Amino acid sequence: MIAVGEITPKQEEVLEVCTEALRRAEKMIRPGVPLCDINRAGFAPFIEKGYLNDDTTATMPYNWAPNDDLSATEIPLQYVEDVDLERMGRKLMHVYPPVVGPHNPNLGHGVGMHGNPDKFNVTSHNTEVCRPGLAFVLHPQWLVPMESGANIGNCYVVTEDGYENLTCHTPIETVRIKP
Repeated sequence: MIAVGEITPKQEEVLEVCTEALRRAEKMIRPGVPLCDINRAGFAPFIEKGYLNDDTTATMPYNWAPNDDLSATEIPLQYVEDVDLERMGRKLMHVYPPVVGPHNPNLGHGVGMHGNPDKFNVTSHNTEVCRPGLAFVLHPQWLVPMESGANIGNCYVVTEDGYENLTCHTPIETVRIKP
């Protein structure tokens, strides 16, 4: 994540919760560990800060959830002024998810080539265990529409004695740019 200029205390908090979630989940990666345990470790900071009651995927709020009656939730659009873009006859409209929470109710997902049988999500109900060669992304995320949000993540492969971070050249700490 990149923070440009001063950010609000709530934005700082969301960044830290997502970063801590990734740190804790990453510590769990090794052969024999169930993916649900990695999910639990990753969502612990969200529970500790009061963002979530538990790490149960089935009951977790998420940004694109339907209304309680299962009708579609209206997705707000907001005009974002961009002089350079408008000079070319275009207009920038930002789509904002309407619900507080993560983008999806999971901590991550498998990666691989098309047709790869290892398609999975890192969720509370996925009891598959890590094994050498299993590759996946962890990306703790949280959004408070129009206020704050973060998505911190890395790609991993399980090794014989732990894991390798395949995105090791990208820091999980927030990069801060002064205006």
